[in-house]
Amino acid sequence: MSPTDFTVDKEKLEVRMSRILNAPRERVWQAHIDPHQIEQWWGPRRYTTEVEKLDARVGGEWKFINIGSDGQRHVFYGEFLEMQRPERITWTFIYAPSPDAVVTATLTLEEPARGQTKLSAVSKYPSVQALEGMVQGGMEEGARETWDRLGELVEKS
Repeated sequence: MSPTDFTVDKEKLEVRMSRILNAPRERVWQAHIDPHQIEQWWGPRRYTTEVEKLDARVGGEWKFINIGSDGQRHVFYGEFLEMQRPERITWTFIYAPSPDAVVTATLTLEEPARGQTKLSAVSKYPSVQALEGMVQGGMEEGARETWDRLGELVEKS
């Protein structure tokens, strides 16, 4: 499993991530649209994840909840804007305490070699404040750990 590249571009109000996974693209795609699989990898290890809603189609909504050992709940939700199986997903991403900071994220899945998937994500933020708030809130560490968990899931399947 390769490390996750993570870049913050404040001028473009973007966060870019990429990683090579040793798993077929279809398996990585499924891990993004199957609620049972999402609960196994989404979010840092210190949380459990509940998929409350997942309607993986254009116009469909999603809602995931990270739950800490202390019972604290972190709610994330949004809407699917684009679904091109198995190449691309574009969705909105909202953290419930900041409902006005709507992020648009595009996930791209490419096949650089047989049995491998290059996973890339570009997240566009509505303002510098929203971008800096996510970064200062531990986004990089959480995102890297989340993709580590995704890699562990799809590479063992």
